[in-house]
Amino acid sequence: MAVVKAVFKKVPDDVMLEGIAAVQKALNTSGRVSQKMAENTLLLDGRGDKVSPEQLFGTFTSDFLP
Repeated sequence: MAVVKAVFKKVPDDVMLEGIAAVQKALNTSGRVSQKMAENTLLLDGRGDKVSPEQLFGTFTSDFLP
C-alpha cells in the first residue's frame, strides 16, 4: 500500500487495502509470460488490430527472472 498511497492520497486506507486484495488474485507473481497471456492482453486492452500476439510476446524476456 505504501508504494501506491502517494499516487492515491485521497483513497481511504480500508478501501485501498480492499482494492489491493482484489487485484492480487489477478497478478502473475512468477514473472513468466506465455503466448496465451500475450493474446489475452491484446484482447483486454484493445490493441489487437495494431499489434500481433507474436509482436507483443516478443517484447518479453526471462532475463530478469530468478
